[in-house]
Amino acid sequence: MTGEGFLSGRRLQLARGVLLQCIMGGYPPARFYGSDDGDLALVAEPTQVHRLPWSNTPRAFAICDAQELDGTPSGLSTRGLLKQVVARYAAHGWQPVVATELEFFVFAPNTDPNEPFQAPLGPDGRRELGYSAFSVSSNNGLRPFFEDVYRCMDALGLVRDTFMHEMGTSQFEINFLHGDPVLLADQTFLFKHLLKEVALKHGLIVVCMAKPLAKTPGSSMHIHQSIVELDGGRNIFSEADGEPSAAFRHFIGGQQACLADFTPFFAPHVNAFQRLCHPYASPNNACWSHDNRAAGLRIPAS
Repeated sequence: MTGEGFLSGRRLQLARGVLLQCIMGGYPPARFYGSDDGDLALVAEPTQVHRLPWSNTPRAFAICDAQELDGTPSGLSTRGLLKQVVARYAAHGWQPVVATELEFFVFAPNTDPNEPFQAPLGPDGRRELGYSAFSVSSNNGLRPFFEDVYRCMDALGLVRDTFMHEMGTSQFEINFLHGDPVLLADQTFLFKHLLKEVALKHGLIVVCMAKPLAKTPGSSMHIHQSIVELDGGRNIFSEADGEPSAAFRHFIGGQQACLADFTPFFAPHVNAFQRLCHPYASPNNACWSHDNRAAGLRIPAS
């Protein structure tokens, strides 16, 4: 849409089925969105309209809510559904708090799908090989790329907490500062788009898939979760003496009960299951434990 059209209040519409398109380009049976596949309206979120800092041509990017043409929220919009969940918490006087932790690889360009990905050439003309977990010097060869990433994050208001080199070859991890679930979902979406766009400008490719290389660590996106009271900010998972509360046990039990049903959303491609075949640090169970990376639901030490 042109800038003039956006500022004049023009409404953008698209087919309902688009919101249900899978990562491979397929669609579910039409009964889920109507055999007529009518239109939905996209309504920009005012706080999520950004000028794209990596574009040489002035362009804006807007995250939108999806509405039916009569103005009611669409039940097909995952962002809208998340807002409804947060509102249900608020009705109880609670606020969910989340943080996302993203892992990704930075590779040299690859045009042959039959050839494995390779780490990019460093300033010394060599490629990173082996594992360099938490290495400081291993980041140096990609310093211009990451400096550009940080600049773009600042321009978009994406607040990072920590950044590090992960276990795999040319694999990295970034943690976002915890906050409102809808805000963090928006920021995570923007960041993945930002990563790939900035990488292309630097002659690189960023890969967020779960297992891009065989016999190496895979990538995931951990989601940190807690719930606080709207009035006062008390963490409802903890008693005054620091012991787990009944609310905590109900919450973790609910996650255990629902984890299998949600797995197709967490692992939407066969590649994700290739990562889950190696259970350490990529557990395929519904167990919970304190500070145990072999458990599907981990309670970090704090």
